[in-house]
Amino acid sequence: MTNSDTGSPDKKEAKTNGIASTLHEIGNVYQGLGKSSLALEKYEASLQMKYDLHPDKKEAKTNDIAT
Repeated sequence: MTNSDTGSPDKKEAKTNGIASTLHEIGNVYQGLGKSSLALEKYEASLQMKYDLHPDKKEAKTNDIAT
C-alpha cells in the first residue's frame, strides 16, 4: 500500500513495517543472550507481520536472480 500522490508507504504500512523490524531486532538480542526459543518467537512474529504487509505473501522473488 502506498500513498498514490507521493508513492511512499502509507502510515499504517510504515508503522507495521517498523514494528516487524523491531521484533526482529529483539530476536537478535535474545539470540545474543543465548535464548534461542524466545528469539525464534520474535523472528516468527516479525516474519508473519511482513507476510501480512505484502500482497504476494510467501512467494519468492526470483526475477533476474542470475543477473
